[in-house]
Amino acid sequence: FYRAFYAPNNATVVICGALELVPTLTELVAAYGHLAAQPLQRRSPPLEPPQRGGRQEVLRRQVQAPHLLVGFHAPAQGSADFAAAEVLAELLAAGDTARLYRELVTEKQLAGEISASVSPFAEPGLFEIYIAARVGVDPRVLMRALQCTLDGLQAGIEPFEMDKAKNSLELAQLEGLKSVEGCAEALGHYQTNFGDFRQAFLHADAYAKVDAAQVQRLAAQMLQVDNRSSVLVMPREVNAT
Repeated sequence: FYRAFYAPNNATVVICGALELVPTLTELVAAYGHLAAQPLQRRSPPLEPPQRGGRQEVLRRQVQAPHLLVGFHAPAQGSADFAAAEVLAELLAAGDTARLYRELVTEKQLAGEISASVSPFAEPGLFEIYIAARVGVDPRVLMRALQCTLDGLQAGIEPFEMDKAKNSLELAQLEGLKSVEGCAEALGHYQTNFGDFRQAFLHADAYAKVDAAQVQRLAAQMLQVDNRSSVLVMPREVNAT
């Protein structure tokens, strides 16, 4: 396994900083030049079939209140809908004016903590929502309230929600490129997954092209019960049904 996959012709080396070309290349040759290339198998992982029904697992742990992790099958990072999925996660859970935070934490006081993210994978991944419930909250009530808020996206998305989400994502993308480590991580990620390191500097432009109609369409397609898998972590002494 090591010889087959940890081979120089299957590796991406990223070096960032104030570098001198010849000494840098000399060090690379010294470190990697003696390693032999290996025959690489073409990867063609099968796509998962569409999920045809909600799934739930209940775990008992030493927690004070229920914790809920919900996953929905989501598009790959190379998909035209990936930027819309990122905008959707941002407007749902980033900050105290985000829709899920506003409805579940501030208004209904069902939860104390909420986050959402979408996996940046070359292959289809997950759109994940994490919620820490307040003590004493019935997890069934929390799940219904969550899905109600997700379904409510079809009633419309306010312009300020879109603007805030896109501006925040663009800023985070640029902030990530300010450090040497962040720049190296981004360059390596896009080169390894997509064969084009330049996408690290172009991805922020994709947010500007996302509109509310695209986000609503994606939400209607992705954030539905039949596409939902959830893990509910319950206190040991409380019955879960």
